[in-house]
Amino acid sequence: MVSCLKYQKKMNNQEDQLVAEDWWLKPSLLPSQVWSYDKGVNGGYIADFAMISKDIRLIGTQQQLLEYFRESGVEIKDSWKVELTDDHKKLYERNNKKIVIIRLLS
Repeated sequence: MVSCLKYQKKMNNQEDQLVAEDWWLKPSLLPSQVWSYDKGVNGGYIADFAMISKDIRLIGTQQQLLEYFRESGVEIKDSWKVELTDDHKKLYERNNKKIVIIRLLS
């Protein structure tokens, strides 16, 4: 909750300005399954979890980024501003001035 309040204070300055930010999200676990030749009670599949970590780039107004943060429930490990390029602006315009979310490869 504290990080949410810090992020809201950070975002309250120029809400209508178009920005690009990279967010480094906290790792989360996704259910996965692995095939096993043992064929125990699971019929060959063993339930497991895969840890994933996402880095995303967001392009939108400060207000749109804040709304996404509140609605999505993501936990941010770190964030930083990125230079807003003409390509970013074109993507934003092409997306009908809605927030653009790009998954970054690591």
